[in-house]
Amino acid sequence: MRAKIMILSIILIVLLGVNAVAQTELNGFVENQSSIRLNDPFDFMRLNNVFNLKINSALEENVSAYADLDLKCAFGNKDMSGCLLQYENMDNYFAVNLKELYINLSLGIFDFRLGKQIVSWGRVDAFAPTDNINPLDYRGFDILDFSSMKIGIPMLKVDAYLLEDYLHIEAIYIPYFFESVYPEPDSDWAFYQPETMEMGGLIYKVVHDPPKPTVYSPSKALENSEVGLRVGSSIGGYDFSGSYFFTWDDNPIAYQELTFSYPDVTVTTTLKYYRLHIIGLDLAKVIGELSLRAESAFFITEDPEGEDEGIADPYLKWAIGADYTFLDNYTINLQFSEEIQNLNFNTLKHVETLNSIIVSLSANFLEERLIVELGGIYEFEDEDYLVIPKLEYDFSDSLSFSFGAQIFGGDKGTQFGSYDENDALFIKAKYSF
Repeated sequence: MRAKIMILSIILIVLLGVNAVAQTELNGFVENQSSIRLNDPFDFMRLNNVFNLKINSALEENVSAYADLDLKCAFGNKDMSGCLLQYENMDNYFAVNLKELYINLSLGIFDFRLGKQIVSWGRVDAFAPTDNINPLDYRGFDILDFSSMKIGIPMLKVDAYLLEDYLHIEAIYIPYFFESVYPEPDSDWAFYQPETMEMGGLIYKVVHDPPKPTVYSPSKALENSEVGLRVGSSIGGYDFSGSYFFTWDDNPIAYQELTFSYPDVTVTTTLKYYRLHIIGLDLAKVIGELSLRAESAFFITEDPEGEDEGIADPYLKWAIGADYTFLDNYTINLQFSEEIQNLNFNTLKHVETLNSIIVSLSANFLEERLIVELGGIYEFEDEDYLVIPKLEYDFSDSLSFSFGAQIFGGDKGTQFGSYDENDALFIKAKYSF
């Protein structure tokens, strides 16, 4: 712990002190995030204060450094997204989250970036099939703000601009595997676990032993590194790219062993990660006030023949999205996504599909200072949903205030229905500098 604090302190001192020899830009924000549950016990689900600082320093003519740092103080919850250093006292937390820290080097047609960073691929706004570089933090459940869930990880990124910038090639190298972060078992956002199980006409009480699953993660060895390549261009107003990513699946497969001893059934869960080849395509086109986007990705798992029931078969994800602005201040955003499962190379008899639609309607008034927005997502197979109405008012270019609600619906065990007790009102005040 002392070593981490020392390293972080040295980094900050160096970056903050660069202004003596180079041009440095500082910006960020101060934000309060609060939400109160609309169901019994009507408690505060989130009461966080965040200080964000972004530092961009031009060290030399072709060398720059960037840092993005959060200082977070949270009360009464465990929403400590991606934190490196943490002080805990009862239910109150203070944490430091170094979201990004990297060096840029430009050499002719090449740009090199080394360090902890967040990289986004794809075109659509959420559930982008080709956007799989960074692991995700599922605590806090901000699924309609997908970028906020990404966790920065160390990597090398190289960009090449060829044929007078007509062709853009992007390559990434990640030295070892980083898993996604999941909620604690007692969190408001813990994944649904049934309390009872029926077997042979008897009802058993489910007991988890151990309470947390045993996780088998890839070791930090060279053979477990990840590599990706993306090639993009633009023709006739169409922006498009193709990509390949050799990675690990950030979402592990859960193996469960059941031991029955009436009236209990003991569940022992083991999580294991597997390799993935991801081949992706994306396309975007703007026609007047209409913006169109589409992308797809084919995921080749470690069981392409579909012979191992314990490993996922290959699957395909695709999505289309559109934004349209009308009557000057109204905008509608639509996105349809589908996942086609069990596409093994032997048979297609057991193909299953998962379909969802995201809708967002927004309007601005009072010289664009007041924004009224209604967003939601619906999953067709499970018939569950999330609806978020929101009002945002900008008092100035620096100060904004937003108020809204999150409403979940559906059966227990579905993605959104499992959080039906987490309906809440939220308030956010933000000052940017």
